[in-house]
Amino acid sequence: MSAEKENFGLHPFRLEVKGQLVTESPLHLGDGGERPLKKEQGGESPRLTTILRGAGGLPFIPGSSLKGMLRGLAGDCDDIALFGSAKSGGDSTKGRMGQLFVWGSICTPGPVCDAPYADPARGSFAAARTALDPATGTADEHKLFFQEMLPPGTLIPLELLLVADSQDELNTAWSALQPLLARLIQGAQLGKGKTDGQGRVRLMEDGLSATRLSLKVDGQLHRTLEKIHPLVCEQPTLDRIWTLSLTCEGPFAILDSTVKAAGAVEGAQLKAQSLSSDLPHIPGTSLMGALRAQANWLSAVSSSDTGTVDTLFGTTGQRARLALESLKVTTGRDWDITSVKLDRFSGGPIDGGLFTTRTYVGVRATARLRLNDNEPAPLVFVEKLIDHLKDDVLLLGHGTNKGFGWFTVTVEEGKNG
Repeated sequence: MSAEKENFGLHPFRLEVKGQLVTESPLHLGDGGERPLKKEQGGESPRLTTILRGAGGLPFIPGSSLKGMLRGLAGDCDDIALFGSAKSGGDSTKGRMGQLFVWGSICTPGPVCDAPYADPARGSFAAARTALDPATGTADEHKLFFQEMLPPGTLIPLELLLVADSQDELNTAWSALQPLLARLIQGAQLGKGKTDGQGRVRLMEDGLSATRLSLKVDGQLHRTLEKIHPLVCEQPTLDRIWTLSLTCEGPFAILDSTVKAAGAVEGAQLKAQSLSSDLPHIPGTSLMGALRAQANWLSAVSSSDTGTVDTLFGTTGQRARLALESLKVTTGRDWDITSVKLDRFSGGPIDGGLFTTRTYVGVRATARLRLNDNEPAPLVFVEKLIDHLKDDVLLLGHGTNKGFGWFTVTVEEGKNG
């Protein structure tokens, strides 16, 4: 049998890991560009911040973004051997190349046919966003913008390569990588809007494979399929987690601005956002905005420090400590409601002013919040906010002043996942 080469600078011991990620929430990973967003009626066309695409026009995820996601999963246990370290103070001897290489991936977009400003040819849709007024936690006036999004169900190939100069080094690197893959099976955030639940991706355990590669002295590359034992997820030990079960029996809608711009569609002048024909879409930004509004109200009536709200939900230049890890709508059925327009001066109905809103009823969703702050003040305030939500309702979406979007909340608290 030919011997294996060791310690001659070509990293002859390697291990390939291949799998597939699937998005569970809309994902925006921008390319720094923008283009006009087509508008059906006259007026200035709004701008759309675009996503990164490959040469063939399909969405592309850089290897650096995927590697950064994996490094984030390592948390405080960042492995320098696995991820490397940067040069410090101009001293090149202090820098180190990591043993983990991550390839960029061309995506296979999920279905977008019912999404706002859906573009099936490009596999994306446009999501309307508003800047938040930090004083109130609600939408700021005239601060609407649009982001190009990949839909849930988008498939992202994951291709990793570990390199080492000895079998022992390779085994050590593989042992360090496996817990990160286990956490990725549970889910992680990628791209923009991580704390608002955007870019939630999950590694599909089925189809995950690992292959050992060793370079023999005769120059041949030997391949051996590596058995992957069940991956056990080891969660961080300090984060606090709350799972919210949201229920709205009455009408609920977060309006799709494309329908309002284009006019009536199937008899409805206003229509709730939906990424599929069966369920409503609740953007993570909308839920976090509603929670922030409740937090601001609670802070005002209890004379709490308003800085705690900014710490939890973030401001420009300051990342939020309270993150929406996941948000999933499980049930809901559409229901058209006919209303009458009111005269703003008299408050009376306008003759012939009937209009229809396509809403959803029986909506149920599950949201998972994570607090990564060990200071007592933010934790005490979040617990107060959670208790308030259990005793009251959460107002979310369009028409809350007329009974739309009143969600009851039940909470399950846990630690370490």
